[in-house]
Amino acid sequence: MKKIIALFLPLLLFVSAVAAQTECPASILLMLARAGAVCNGLERNMICYGNGDVSATFYGGDAPFEKPGDQRALDDIQTVSTGAEDWGVTMLQVQASLPDSQQRSVTFLLFGTNTLVNHVPPTPTITLVSGGTVNIRAQPALNGEIVARVGIRGSIIANGRTADGAWLRVMVPDDGAIGWVSVDAPISLSADAGQLTVAEADASFLRPFQDFTLLAGGDDALCEGAPRSGLLLQTPNTVDFVDFVMNGVTLKAAGTLFIHDELTIAVLDGQALVGADAAVQYVPAGAQVQLVLDEDGAAVGPPGSAEPYDEAALTGLPVNNLTYRFTIPSALDQAEIEAQTAAFFTPAATPIPPEERERNQCRRETLRAATLRAGPGLFYEGINEIAAGTILRPVLAARDADGVVWWQLPNSNWILANAVETSGPCAEVPFSNVVPPPRTNTLSLETCETTNGQLRAGQQVTITFLPPAWETLADAQAAPRIDPGQIRVNGRYLRISASAPVRIAEARYVRTFSAVWTAEAGSHRIEAERLSYVAICNLTVPVG
Repeated sequence: MKKIIALFLPLLLFVSAVAAQTECPASILLMLARAGAVCNGLERNMICYGNGDVSATFYGGDAPFEKPGDQRALDDIQTVSTGAEDWGVTMLQVQASLPDSQQRSVTFLLFGTNTLVNHVPPTPTITLVSGGTVNIRAQPALNGEIVARVGIRGSIIANGRTADGAWLRVMVPDDGAIGWVSVDAPISLSADAGQLTVAEADASFLRPFQDFTLLAGGDDALCEGAPRSGLLLQTPNTVDFVDFVMNGVTLKAAGTLFIHDELTIAVLDGQALVGADAAVQYVPAGAQVQLVLDEDGAAVGPPGSAEPYDEAALTGLPVNNLTYRFTIPSALDQAEIEAQTAAFFTPAATPIPPEERERNQCRRETLRAATLRAGPGLFYEGINEIAAGTILRPVLAARDADGVVWWQLPNSNWILANAVETSGPCAEVPFSNVVPPPRTNTLSLETCETTNGQLRAGQQVTITFLPPAWETLADAQAAPRIDPGQIRVNGRYLRISASAPVRIAEARYVRTFSAVWTAEAGSHRIEAERLSYVAICNLTVPVG
């Protein structure tokens, strides 16, 4: 492990024995402000060296931080430590259980004297290219539910395989969910599938730092008014839980947590569930739970009961360095904690059985959680998720190429008809062979194919192209500055942007370049160019 010390002499002086106690909080604020500045805009699945003493160990190599603002891919990191010789700050943007399509992340802000251990080593991946329509199934079996389809010349990332090698575990494109593709499907592989990790069908797929151990420094504030060491963890919102395993214990977080003192989990905003099964503890904002750790940092036994948090332990927390701001609430009393816990675990009212509902009332509700799509078919883009038990009012019905019935909702999204239970005297949903086109579409210039059916006039079309991969993350990050690329429609230049770098294999990173175009009826020549890479599509948008 190499220790990297920030070259800011004034900041090093504040921890010396001669530093005035009254200057300590101001110096820490300056350090945190500098860390916030150099790590601003950190992308998902990346770590940023903020300030002070920060060191790391790496999976399969050594690429130490050299200066504040240095970034590394999270899946390269095995451990990161702060403050061994000088109070340090580092920031991580962790995807965890969040889907790929949402481009959100969980912010980890580690400060003081801590060690954070990542228990998810790099996962080997290969790229599959479809030679025809490929079914992605929920289970590695031919009778498994089809969760998505990929058209000809589509790309799929595989990250695991069955023990017999007959099925490959893949990421569902534009979704991030896990599915399975048969090796007998019409696919070509970028590398030998034998290098993929053997995966169980029911095993969870974990991303970097989704399973971690935190060894926090404890009550070690440098001076009065300064924060003690620990980890601030903030999810995108206070409603949707993000799943982790922390120090061997299941943690579901929705909001902002401060984790400190070997090991106390204080909820500052939102809510958390700590533990599993009968030992799970609900923790609302204003409360905390404690874990007992062994000498290796693993939890011993279930978490303690939720209790009011220690407001003194929250002094000086750098919450302004997080993604969104909030006000730390006063501690709840025990009665308030018990009342909120009881309300959380109170079961919903038992649904009235269909036979007891009013005979003259039509009712259609979802049997299970489902994906709403832009058109009637699995090959259309997933737009929204809908929960089980949602009441629906379909306005139109249509069949896909396999004869499966889909229903269109008033918001123009489509749902599988067999995902909905109908009761009462409901009129037939009218069928139509003319399907209203989706409002949006995506065109790949590598395949000249779209994700939401044929292009229609008036659609907002995202045009994408994928240049050859880069061998280093630094090269991928610098690519838009070297050449931002061009996309032209009939010679007219469009405003172009580039996605964050995505690691697809060992030392291989890609970025998708894209632009938005409002489709017009007629024939069009669409060209993309970046350095020596050129992609061209000639296509026609029909009238009407």
